[in-house]
Amino acid sequence: MTQVSSGNNDTIVTQFTGGSIGGEICVAFLGCDGDTAGYMCEEIIANPASADAGPDTGICSQPFQMQANNGSNGYWQVISGSGTFANANEYDTEVSGLSNGQNVFRWTIGGNGCPISSDDVIITLLPQAVANFSFTNVCDETAMNLASTSYALGGSITDYSWDVDGNGTNDYTINPISHTFGDTGNYQCRLIVESNGGCVDTVTKTVRVHPNPNAQFTFIPECEETPTPFTDQSTIGTGSITDWLWNFGDGTTSTLQNDSHIYQSDGVYIASLLVTSAFGCQDWMTDSIEVFTIPEVDFDAPFVCQNDTVSVSDLSTSVQGNVIYWEWN
Repeated sequence: MTQVSSGNNDTIVTQFTGGSIGGEICVAFLGCDGDTAGYMCEEIIANPASADAGPDTGICSQPFQMQANNGSNGYWQVISGSGTFANANEYDTEVSGLSNGQNVFRWTIGGNGCPISSDDVIITLLPQAVANFSFTNVCDETAMNLASTSYALGGSITDYSWDVDGNGTNDYTINPISHTFGDTGNYQCRLIVESNGGCVDTVTKTVRVHPNPNAQFTFIPECEETPTPFTDQSTIGTGSITDWLWNFGDGTTSTLQNDSHIYQSDGVYIASLLVTSAFGCQDWMTDSIEVFTIPEVDFDAPFVCQNDTVSVSDLSTSVQGNVIYWEWN
């Protein structure tokens, strides 16, 4: 420190030239005759300002607000990694464009006659989780397969939490999953994933369980070689039925909604109807159909002479029931 004489001024200024300085400042008071009238000393310690770039930090997203603890005549520099400062001369500026992993930044203060001081801070961009999953809507009473397609930038996904029905409760912690919903309708399915760096992301998608149709049909039993009408009576809660497949039980099929079928022989047949909705949901019904036998028509009519009375006798037979109606010509 250099001694400075102030003359009759009430204020003196002493400039320190760098480094930590310890000592005293002394003031002598002189009388009118020039003799010392008083003397006073004060102990001082002068320390130059020290840069503090803030604590090392791990982050999952950017931009990041820097946390330097002093801001006089300072500026930021990128030492390793990458980053772009909104204002490199602000101690609490935002930085973006960080690289995955460690990024080292330096905060420097001083200059203009003051000592230069710098401090480095490490900002680690942790593996960022990006949540997503795939699925296919299903029909009622059918298991839905859901598979995470999530990834982590610069890392890997380590944890999965599924809330498949949107009730706020996690149902599964594995991937992939298979789930059967209790009813038809829309469900808000949520997936939360976590990366190996502890970063978390969430995605929610609407999944749908379509209703199954209810297959029903009616028919009118007929005899062999006679058209038997089949009528579709199927229903569905929502949506529409778009396809019908009849199997008449004798090796023949039809894709009409309503149809008539001729059985060539009597007997009992198992007929079925498979119906399909616009979303591919299906139901089917079967029923047994008895096709009746046509009676064997026969009669006896002997040869007679003209104008003689002829006696005609019915000889018809039926293997199913009795003949109950006759019409002679």
